[in-house]
Amino acid sequence: MLSRRIEIGIGVVTAVLALLILFVAIPFGIVTPKNVRSLVLSPTFWPTILGIALFLIGASLAVRAYFGFGRAAVKEFPSFDRASLLRLAAFIGVIVFYYILIAPLGMVWASMLAFAAILYVTRAGERLTGLICAIALPLLLYAFFFHVAGVPIPQGELVRLP
Repeated sequence: MLSRRIEIGIGVVTAVLALLILFVAIPFGIVTPKNVRSLVLSPTFWPTILGIALFLIGASLAVRAYFGFGRAAVKEFPSFDRASLLRLAAFIGVIVFYYILIAPLGMVWASMLAFAAILYVTRAGERLTGLICAIALPLLLYAFFFHVAGVPIPQGELVRLP
């Protein structure tokens, strides 16, 4: 844990950043068509949800630190061992390969592979459950967005989904 002053600062900066996103970036940076039939399908819906969540997290961090809730502050940062740094580098590599694989494989298949790779890199405990989620979650999200909401999901050049 950081000192109370630093945590308060991080919380306030996070909350201010969230307010800038909510009241400047979203209204002036995202074009919303007038014929959107549902608020959930609006391009501003999820950025607004994320902005509100970011504000609540920042504000709660600042309030918690200000009133001294939680454990006492630690003066030293924990040191990272070689294995931790290698896992961090592998995690960054997975993200880079995910970005590269989206064009040839499409977002759904690339997401499945990235999810499975992250399970391996982070040493997740329930690997079978994680692999089931790695397959099912991208397919379910694709089915919802493409077939129900009518939002196209990037398809790959090699493999196409119905």
